[in-house]
Amino acid sequence: MVFSLVRDYLCNQQGSRILDGEWRNSSINSLPHVTECVQHLDLSWTPTLFLILFCPITLYDLYVSDNARTSCHSPITYRIFLCIILVIDLTGSFFYNVHSYYLVGEDSALQYLIGDVAQYIGLCIALTLLIACRNRGIVTSGVLFLYWLLLVICGFPEFRYLLDSQSTGGGFRFFLICIYYPTVCLELLLSCFADSPSRSFNGTKECPELSTSFLNQITFNWFTKLAVKGNSKPLERDDLWDLNERDRSSTLIPKFNENFIPEVRRRYTEIVVV
Repeated sequence: MVFSLVRDYLCNQQGSRILDGEWRNSSINSLPHVTECVQHLDLSWTPTLFLILFCPITLYDLYVSDNARTSCHSPITYRIFLCIILVIDLTGSFFYNVHSYYLVGEDSALQYLIGDVAQYIGLCIALTLLIACRNRGIVTSGVLFLYWLLLVICGFPEFRYLLDSQSTGGGFRFFLICIYYPTVCLELLLSCFADSPSRSFNGTKECPELSTSFLNQITFNWFTKLAVKGNSKPLERDDLWDLNERDRSSTLIPKFNENFIPEVRRRYTEIVVV
């Protein structure tokens, strides 16, 4: 939640409420709306703050990556294109709300403006990371996947609110949200698939873990094929994958010795002194 003073200034009487005030008069079978204050302050800033907080993880992956650039037909190419559409859509929404607030005098447009700024910052960061991931051959990004997931979840209340109240939201604003939300959902769908580097990985039996999507990795779906084979017949050595470079002893032992040997020497020195 944003600070209470900011909420009281921007939201007037809605500052302390989460659900719309008319929900008590609605049907028991209807789902109540959240207030516009929550839609444009809390829910708009949550995905952006998440991305700002966790983007260093993606930046580190970009720094250490030595993969080839992803193929031009990879899903990330289409994600970049969709992200550009989202930036254009938010630009139109921003100027429309500026016009509504300063020229028309619509007080609620200020809340839309704050939400647009938050989403615009997040999408610009996401677009930059997408382009960098494409150039550095990052096949998947858990941070970006979770960012799109948060955008879908946090954007649904506003999308539903404008669907139920088209006349109060304005025709142009409703038109923009009808472009924005389905595009975000499509971004999330495309993020479920891994990208393909233009140069294949080394090894004829490379473990597929690192070349699968984030969703595939956290559900261990990449391991399903081997598990099914092991259930149907005893596994042989030829059925197993090669170890990833990061999991091989040639990579792990030097890193272990960097910490182990100095500690052994320090302990040995302490014993000799005693």
